[in-house]
Amino acid sequence: MDTSGVAQYQVGKERYLRFRFAALDRASIIGETVLRRRRNHPPGPFFLLDLDSFWEPRDELPDFDDVKLGEVFDELHEPTGETFQAAITETLKTEVLRRENHGDEGH
Repeated sequence: MDTSGVAQYQVGKERYLRFRFAALDRASIIGETVLRRRRNHPPGPFFLLDLDSFWEPRDELPDFDDVKLGEVFDELHEPTGETFQAAITETLKTEVLRRENHGDEGH
């Protein structure tokens, strides 16, 4: 049986964070994209986290300004990174994420 949910938070003026989660026993689809598991991941149930930050201006879109756009990206990245770090365990950080970043995958 699959279980999933979504929560959305306002994290600033016109800035939002959407947190989706699911306990799955099959392939997953987020939006229209089928998520594929790592090649060395064993079959069976898994837990999925999906974080999206977005800017939703209330008025019309402003003119393109690369400096302002960079500031918006930074503002959107901060709550996404903080939420992801808070949602995962120290074991996952140590045994999976740090190992993969150091090329020790599969050992």
